[in-house]
Amino acid sequence: MRSQSSAMNLLWPSATHPMDLAEDVHVWAWRTSGQTRDSDKTAILSPDERARMSRLRFAEDQHRYLVCHANLRVLLAGYCRSAPQEIAFEANEFGKPALREPAGFGTLRFNLSHSENMAILAVTRVGEIGADVEHIRPIEVDVAEAHFSKGELAELQTLAETEWLAGFFNCWTRKEAILKAEGCGLNLPLAGFDVSLIPQQRAVLREVRPGVKMRNDWQLQHLEPAAGFAAAIAVGGSFARVRCFGFIC
Repeated sequence: MRSQSSAMNLLWPSATHPMDLAEDVHVWAWRTSGQTRDSDKTAILSPDERARMSRLRFAEDQHRYLVCHANLRVLLAGYCRSAPQEIAFEANEFGKPALREPAGFGTLRFNLSHSENMAILAVTRVGEIGADVEHIRPIEVDVAEAHFSKGELAELQTLAETEWLAGFFNCWTRKEAILKAEGCGLNLPLAGFDVSLIPQQRAVLREVRPGVKMRNDWQLQHLEPAAGFAAAIAVGGSFARVRCFGFIC
């Protein structure tokens, strides 16, 4: 199942297909560039997915969509012991996708995120899950001021210039992962809850403001799938461990 080679400079061990989840969380990463666009991948998609892909203006965006959604189907099919074409999705009122559950799909939960040419997929059976990956790039201070809480901004100000970006993306990915796990889009204020952000310190949800309608027990995990990328997952349940893999298509 595993390969000793790295999957296009990913930092995680390579694997070709899912294994038993049990009470774990599995996180898969892949590069969207360098994977060929072939008829087999396109055939995996549903008619609606193919239509959405064709409406994207740029070929690069179409390719990214194809790779992400084909890989999503292949991986979920591995957990469900079905063919990729048999995977069917439904969405809540805010657009968060979930598996339509025929017999055998059980309580499988997943969340997909991509940034630049990197994608991650988080999968578990222990509860709702959210994932976010971001390409680390220069960010203006006013972006943090517009979205982070006073406590988070105060922590950012304690960081040396060389650590500020890491702190920013720690905060951003953890907040986005929680929003995606909640399944409510941007209907929760980012400044309505605090997360940890200091580099090398444990990722935690620290506080939820009174009146903010969200769970206060999300379990957070910081991840680094490749150099130059930060990621996080939020899990609504107690898990045994997080296992990370680079997906070999």
